[in-house]
Amino acid sequence: MLNSALANYIVTNYVALHPAPHILRYIRIQKYQQSDAMHRRLAHLSSQCHVAVADGDLSTVEELETEVNKVAAKVWHVTSEELKAIQESFVESVHAGQGGSPIRNNGEEGSEG
Repeated sequence: MLNSALANYIVTNYVALHPAPHILRYIRIQKYQQSDAMHRRLAHLSSQCHVAVADGDLSTVEELETEVNKVAAKVWHVTSEELKAIQESFVESVHAGQGGSPIRNNGEEGSEG
């Protein structure tokens, strides 16, 4: 969940205003529950991302990040339209020098400059 576009957007914009480690108080992240299909899906995607990064397979990482973002949006009850708006706003803030590295916009964004 913390690697999702939603969490990155919240953290980047919050920390820009209030730099402090207590940000996790403001992001609702449920404790992992094996019985929850979305939790299991996120765990599986995370494992796949780690393997792809270790292998240097960046195209697979991009695809997996897109899926992580979609699942995280479902967990947080964010619509696909809202997710897209968040991603676009985050990319704009990165390009304006407001944040860290850009996030993937459902495979459409991700390049700097």
